[in-house]
Amino acid sequence: MSGCEQYIVNLAPMNANTVYVSEVWRSEADHESLLQVESVKALVLRARPLVETFESVKLQPVGGKGLSAS
Repeated sequence: MSGCEQYIVNLAPMNANTVYVSEVWRSEADHESLLQVESVKALVLRARPLVETFESVKLQPVGGKGLSAS
């Protein structure tokens, strides 16, 4: 996934049916371009029935370990 700096899948210890996915992208354009790939579109459609709720939160990183500098 070109432009993806970090992709982490987390299980929620308090609820076995809850999964959190966090992603860090080099740019919004990189993320949008991935969503145009046919195989990714197909994967999203296949996973959709498993997703009860979805929330997207956009953040602006200001520093920290492991994040490449732009």
